[in-house]
Amino acid sequence: MENLKRELAVVIGISSQMGTNVAIRYAAAGAMLVIADASEKNLAAVEKKIKEGGGDVISIIADTSSESGVKKVIQITKERYGKPNFVVIMPSG
Repeated sequence: MENLKRELAVVIGISSQMGTNVAIRYAAAGAMLVIADASEKNLAAVEKKIKEGGGDVISIIADTSSESGVKKVIQITKERYGKPNFVVIMPSG
């Protein structure tokens, strides 16, 4: 993945290993990350892993299996940080 410094990436649905890996790859490329999932436990674990690797990440608890939950994540991201450069929505369940 190319250098993504100053880029904002949102990864929605990080419970799966694939979702976690996508988030970690964005962080490794230098992107500021917003991660979202319904599981506070999963969010905390992924956030910790990214921060330990020097990544810049915040997490949002949301029902990522619903359209309204995904819209909530995007709305919060835009209000706090502006328009994301990348949005990845991982399938749930």
